[in-house]
Amino acid sequence: MQEIKTVPDLQNRIEELEFKQTNEWLLLKDDFRSIGQGLQPINLIKNTFREVISKPNLVTSVVVNGIGLATGILAKKILIGSTRNPLTKLLGFIVEIVVAKKIAKKA
Repeated sequence: MQEIKTVPDLQNRIEELEFKQTNEWLLLKDDFRSIGQGLQPINLIKNTFREVISKPNLVTSVVVNGIGLATGILAKKILIGSTRNPLTKLLGFIVEIVVAKKIAKKA
C-alpha cells in the first residue's frame, strides 16, 4: 500500500474506499435478498418438487409407497373400523403397516 503524503491523495483514497464500501454494501444486500428468496417456503417446496421430479426412480418409489400406504389404511378401516380401544388401535396400526409393506414389496 502506498504511503499517503498529501491532502489530495488522502481525499482520493477516501473516495476510493467509500466507492468500494458502497459497491460491497450493494452486493451484500443482493446476497441477502437472494438468500431470503431461496428460504421462502414456497421456493423450498418448488425446488424440492423439481428435484423429486428429476429423479424417476424416486418418483416411482414415492408412488408405490403411497399406494401401499393407502391400501394399508383402507385395510385397517375395513378390518378394524373406528374404535376407542387402544389395543384395537394398535392392532389396526400393525395391520396398516404390514399391508403397506407387502404392497410396496410386490410393486
